[in-house]
Amino acid sequence: MLRTAPASKYDLEMMTWPELKEAIAKGKTTALVYNGGTETRGPQNVNGGHTLMAHAAVLAIAEKLGNAIAAPVMPFSQNNAMPICRGPSGSLPRCSLL
Repeated sequence: MLRTAPASKYDLEMMTWPELKEAIAKGKTTALVYNGGTETRGPQNVNGGHTLMAHAAVLAIAEKLGNAIAAPVMPFSQNNAMPICRGPSGSLPRCSLL
């Protein structure tokens, strides 16, 4: 079982701006930006499952690095969403170059 530090120590979404300012002053030098995904994953799984998994992963990585803060996970990813499936939210690869 992974033991994690309090989320506010690494999770930008759970910090106040004074906490973020203090974290930077104390040596946080890296912002981790992760993509999740909002898409159909079968009738047994929630549509935002990839976003939930990415949030847990980025917090664990930020903790392991020690000098990082996890930015809010973006709930979309690069994919070629199938028009016949309801619920996907994606972008084409060229959008990530902006």
